[in-house]
Amino acid sequence: MHTEQPLLYFAYGLNLNPVQMKLKCSEMEIVGVSRLPGYKLAFFEYSPVWDSAMETLVPDKHSEVWGVLYRLTDYSWDELDNCEDARIDGTGAYFRYPVEVHGTDSTTRLAMMYLKSRLGNASLASSEYMTQVLQGATAHGLPSPYIEKLQAIETKPACYPVPRRPAYDRSSSCSGADCEACMIDCDSNQ
Repeated sequence: MHTEQPLLYFAYGLNLNPVQMKLKCSEMEIVGVSRLPGYKLAFFEYSPVWDSAMETLVPDKHSEVWGVLYRLTDYSWDELDNCEDARIDGTGAYFRYPVEVHGTDSTTRLAMMYLKSRLGNASLASSEYMTQVLQGATAHGLPSPYIEKLQAIETKPACYPVPRRPAYDRSSSCSGADCEACMIDCDSNQ
């Protein structure tokens, strides 16, 4: 018997932003605002697209993360996995992780979220990246104290205009070019 995967996605970072989600997924439905107890937002590694560390959640029994639930089609899950570099074999930048989230109407739902596959060193998000996250949090009406907590996260300005590449253009890739060519040295752009 085939067991259907949960179609709900808990977005807590950049994917809170409706504009960013529309660039990534062709079909989605907003289910509502939810919270995930026992985790906190953290930033690791580096993305040249945003000149920023990338978000993930890490366990913290004294914290909770607010986000939005989306209902996705199977095709939209594939699109989002591609954009997030989430791979079934776990070798991508992110992987899907099941969680129980609590809605503002006291319902508990099973959902999937993305977590970073490897953390490396903690780092700062770019101000421009966090602006996108905050726009999403505000657009979905996340609680004011949580938005204030997001606003208090230390950031750094990007060293160059971001996002660095056309938004999620799946038709192009490095085409065999050395991946270092995609990286930017801040000193050369000032």
